[in-house]
Amino acid sequence: MAIKQDRYKLPENPNLKDINKYKRELNWNEYPPFYHMVSSAIANVGGLLQYGFDNPVSRIVNKQNWNLDKLGGYTDENGKIVCETAPRLLLRTAFNDRGFELYAFPYSGSRPTDEYINDNPSMEFSTWDPGYMRLLIRIPEFEKFIHLSALRGDDADRALIEHAHVLIVDVIRFLNKHMRVVEISGPTVKAMHERYKKYADSIHLKELFGEETVLQMTA
Repeated sequence: MAIKQDRYKLPENPNLKDINKYKRELNWNEYPPFYHMVSSAIANVGGLLQYGFDNPVSRIVNKQNWNLDKLGGYTDENGKIVCETAPRLLLRTAFNDRGFELYAFPYSGSRPTDEYINDNPSMEFSTWDPGYMRLLIRIPEFEKFIHLSALRGDDADRALIEHAHVLIVDVIRFLNKHMRVVEISGPTVKAMHERYKKYADSIHLKELFGEETVLQMTA
């Protein structure tokens, strides 16, 4: 009996469950260990804005930890915190030996800081603890995964990378909406993916035509 080809198609704008199901179908109903590690980390990214658990993002937007005196906020007669001016943040992305990471840094006066600070009048948070608030996202070995996916990955791998980019952008947009994001720096997942796709294309061309021919084609 022939296998129906539409079984192996991803839906438009797939979620993580769709992508994982597709990966299992392409790999004899199993997840490769490396894929599983990366997918699990990406699931945690998606959970930052969905499940309401305590996490670095929820700690940052929690108005109970904002310095209301500094920001001009107050608690009304119903116990609700009213504060139209949110604390400032600097967001920074990085690919490093730990993987992909997204960091947040608060401002102390006119400069961002990376120190533990408590009850400082110049700070817009009552307490800033880098150990619990600085690292927002970590996807272990993500650059390696992107690299290998560009060289010999399948459609599920590529969909997972694209989905991770969307989730990370969602977190940044959420913070931009609820906080005052002064600066965003560092590489994006999309840009890193494009970089490795171009690299893989050049490798494949060299294998087909030879390095000298490829140099003539791109000159």
